[in-house]
Amino acid sequence: MKYFVSRIAVTLAVLAMVTTVTFGKTRRDTVTLTESVTINGTLLKSGTYDVSFNDQTNELAIIRNGKVVAKAAAKSEQRDKKASQTEVKTVTTSGGIVLIGVAFSGTDKNIMVERGGEAARN
Repeated sequence: MKYFVSRIAVTLAVLAMVTTVTFGKTRRDTVTLTESVTINGTLLKSGTYDVSFNDQTNELAIIRNGKVVAKAAAKSEQRDKKASQTEVKTVTTSGGIVLIGVAFSGTDKNIMVERGGEAARN
């Protein structure tokens, strides 16, 4: 019995380490869009959304009512100073307003949506 319990403890410890490495660090916050914006071809109507970035997969997810409504490849870029609040970065194009990035409160990184060959800057 003692052998069985120790094997379970070792297995759980290994799973905990693997899970941490696999899932990486995910940042998440709530934002309110005052206007409709587009991200990666998906139109997001004005309203409240959760925004999540996984630095292991480099994926930005937009979530509403617990359901992922949009995903985009993204990368983190250094900021001059930490964001005092969560910021949504957009740019106005001929096709409308496009979400190009997010800065999470208290971080010194901008999470910028990868937009092919274009520079995603605001």
